[in-house]
Amino acid sequence: TGILVHGCHLQAEGWERIVWGDEKKQLLGRIPQAVLMAHTEEAELIVFGTGGSETAAGVKEGEYTMAFMFDNFERLRCFEALANIDLKKLEKRMRTCSIVESQSQNTAEELQRCGVILNGAHIERVILVSSPTHIPRCLRDACGEFARQGYSFRRHLLAAASDTCYHNTTIHDVAIIEPPHRGDRDKALDETP
Repeated sequence: TGILVHGCHLQAEGWERIVWGDEKKQLLGRIPQAVLMAHTEEAELIVFGTGGSETAAGVKEGEYTMAFMFDNFERLRCFEALANIDLKKLEKRMRTCSIVESQSQNTAEELQRCGVILNGAHIERVILVSSPTHIPRCLRDACGEFARQGYSFRRHLLAAASDTCYHNTTIHDVAIIEPPHRGDRDKALDETP
């Protein structure tokens, strides 16, 4: 199992809440969700993307996020979902299987580059981790990219949403439009006037 922790622009409003979560409210951000998935699914590889933004010192988004995780690893015990896990042992394991992809500039490039990394590592199942307001697009784009490339894990692609959305948004702010598919629909509505 491989995990792709989708990047979050470092200048995004509420970055720490999006990526870390809210310990008081027990809301897992992308990092704690990824750590939980890595533990429960015994992940062999965790990839932190992207290079779409950087700090004033030039540290890329994926690098910064992974460093933030390791700098705050002990704080993970503040989340009930992770409280009974041997975090010292898990941190040691994650230090050996976590890498950064920092060349991509957006989600589509992140999926392309991370797909190559995951495929090269012979990963058979991939779990995408991102916010509820981002993961629907991540999954859609991953399905397309991984199928286009013929990766074996395209049939074993899962999505794990964190509990935290972009600042001042909820999952209900995401619009999903499906193509017409019901057999009982009025097919005359499918035609363009």
